[in-house]
Amino acid sequence: MRLRVFLCLLFCFVTPAWASAPQRVVSLNLCTDLLILELLPRHRIMAVTELAVDPVYSVAAGRAQGLPIVDQDLESILSFKPDLVLATGFSDPYTVQRLGDMGVPVVQLEIPTTVDGTSVFIMAVAEALGESAAGARLNQQFRARWQQLGEQAAQRTPQRVLLYRPGGVTMGSGTLEDTVLQQAGLINVAADMGLQQWAQLSLESVLQARPDVLLLDDDGRHSDSLAQGMGRHPALRAAGIPTRTFSHRNWICPGPALTDAVAVLMDVGS
Repeated sequence: MRLRVFLCLLFCFVTPAWASAPQRVVSLNLCTDLLILELLPRHRIMAVTELAVDPVYSVAAGRAQGLPIVDQDLESILSFKPDLVLATGFSDPYTVQRLGDMGVPVVQLEIPTTVDGTSVFIMAVAEALGESAAGARLNQQFRARWQQLGEQAAQRTPQRVLLYRPGGVTMGSGTLEDTVLQQAGLINVAADMGLQQWAQLSLESVLQARPDVLLLDDDGRHSDSLAQGMGRHPALRAAGIPTRTFSHRNWICPGPALTDAVAVLMDVGS
């Protein structure tokens, strides 16, 4: 019932102009890119973002190869003659407003940080695409695997894990990363420290927290940057704090790939 109310409110605000399933879809965010690649045949996808084809950030980079790339400006979007534009809260509000003023159907969604929100997100995108049945199947598969992995993880001894990103950034409570860590049966040290959302943590604080595992966010080609090197500081080795790397693309977006993130993280504590 809550999902139906959410979708009703969402579409009452955007007031779509199409009478049938859109055939020329443009996506302005990686998270909507990933879902349209799951839900639509290729010929209905007019353009995706440049991140969709980047294997550092996209779990579907292979499938996205060869698709046109849209810039975030009005001229680029309009050049694809879309009958649906998928945007998020990160999209330029001026561009979104101008598209609406010009009669281009736009659905703008917020990026969720919970598993229930992820289900709503999947279904909202599917509804906008005219693919409700496919969205329901995808969501059912996602929820079933999410629950199965959570039950398996609950049988394990929990490990205390601290996510440490370039520049000393970590993720506390109220984040998608925290949700995934919990489902993998891990204790998010940052959340235990009372940190919320994105927070910066000094190396000294990491040493004091003494996590069982320091989880380094592997950002591919940028992994040798000075900021990333903080996670390989000699003080960590001296303190006996082991490090593991985890690909950023596994949990950058809400969607079915989150279950892959849980499965990989379950090995951290084994």
